[in-house]
Amino acid sequence: MTTYEDDEMMDLIRLANEVKPYAVSMVDTYGLMHQENLKHYFDLLNEHLAPEIGIGYHGHNNFQMGYANCIEMASQKTDREMLVDGSIYGMGKSAGNAPIELVAMHLNDCFGKDYHISQILEAIDANIMDFYKPATWGYNMFFFIAALNNCHPNYVSDLMNKRTLSVKAINQILGKLEGDKKLLYDKNYLENLYLEYQNVDVDDTADMAELTKAFAGRNVLLLGPGMNVEKQKARIESYVKENDPIIVSINFVSELFKPDYIFLSNAKRYVQLATELLQKGDEFKVIATSNVTKTSGKFDYTLKYATLLDEDAEIIDNSFIMLLKVMIRLGVKKVALGGFDGYMGDRRKNYVNPNMEYKFSKKQAESLNEYVCTVLKTLSDELEMEFITPHTSGRFKNPNPISQIKVRPDVKFDFCFILSDDCSEDGTVIVSAEEKKKLFKQLILDMGMGAKTHVGFGHFSERRPIQLREIAVSQPNRTNNRYGQSNRGQNQYNRGRR
Repeated sequence: MTTYEDDEMMDLIRLANEVKPYAVSMVDTYGLMHQENLKHYFDLLNEHLAPEIGIGYHGHNNFQMGYANCIEMASQKTDREMLVDGSIYGMGKSAGNAPIELVAMHLNDCFGKDYHISQILEAIDANIMDFYKPATWGYNMFFFIAALNNCHPNYVSDLMNKRTLSVKAINQILGKLEGDKKLLYDKNYLENLYLEYQNVDVDDTADMAELTKAFAGRNVLLLGPGMNVEKQKARIESYVKENDPIIVSINFVSELFKPDYIFLSNAKRYVQLATELLQKGDEFKVIATSNVTKTSGKFDYTLKYATLLDEDAEIIDNSFIMLLKVMIRLGVKKVALGGFDGYMGDRRKNYVNPNMEYKFSKKQAESLNEYVCTVLKTLSDELEMEFITPHTSGRFKNPNPISQIKVRPDVKFDFCFILSDDCSEDGTVIVSAEEKKKLFKQLILDMGMGAKTHVGFGHFSERRPIQLREIAVSQPNRTNNRYGQSNRGQNQYNRGRR
């Protein structure tokens, strides 16, 4: 466009008046146009084009003038149609185009339009950010959201790092910031706003009753979105064939295993899944927590968000933990788990679907894994959990699972030990058999026995008083010492334990 002389422009205008297009657009292919150039070409077009033909502008951002020229274009006084082009996040060749979310914001503010900017930002977050390679400076959505809400950037980073919120939800929470708090960052203040926003109160009694009935007496397989859903496909298929479980997938739709239910506790994941849920909605039912709002209508089941939180945790609404709590509330006693691989940092793949990826540092991943392990141990008193795919990181790291016999809860065990006093050469008791007995007892009660004690297997509690009976032992623990005395107090202890 900037190479056109005025007489060339007049030739173009005469041709346009003959063809009668909807509009003639000034296309700044190389991003060289400044506002004085734009105004000059606009005046030529506006004066000589037929009145029914609109005038448009299509800019590129080589000089960062795309958005500025759109503002200049919109400010021109004319009765004819006016068009300005843009693309979401300025996506385009070379330096890109005018960001349409900025253009929409300007038209809303200055011309009374009502464009839904959050929807545009949602599209950026769900689609563009997957392949956009961020620079260390320049225009980006993060700072745009902060500027749009006139708030401290840390508020935006905190909410985005929760990885549970749609962009629309983030804007709504930021819109609740008041007064000096907008620019004076207060983490606790933000956390209260987050909880207030998420904690949508519902009566889930009827939905819980219906789900309890549906899950009663059934085997249950919970599917996470980890890479091992694909890598261990044969193992999961074998489990499904042998056990005919109800399959619940968490925040994703498995392409390999048809789920009976999708558990949604995350508005951000819902936005990513919205199209797929619409297309395949008749293939499964959706269990959503009350903080997730459906675009239209209602989910099949909605459960109260607040009852599933871990308010003492750094991440109070971890989806995996929330789903386990749902299972406990439904009266489920045992679940099989597949695809819960543990978090991995340093840009390694966490998810079977690359669109689900989050960026975790190694430290963040280890902290999340540590937290989940701790909660699993706590919940194991109420829910038996069997991992049928391996874990791949941190404390989750584990060899491939193998089938093995397991003992149901509340079975009584007897532990038998042959114990004797340990004595010095002069016959002084150093460690008595009674002390050893107490030590063994405490070890079993505190540490458990066998494999996977860190996730709740092999834990015991004392059911009845320890009974002690003395028997003769043919082979002493120690030979006679130099004083001709054998070790004393050789006993067998029969101990009743669960």
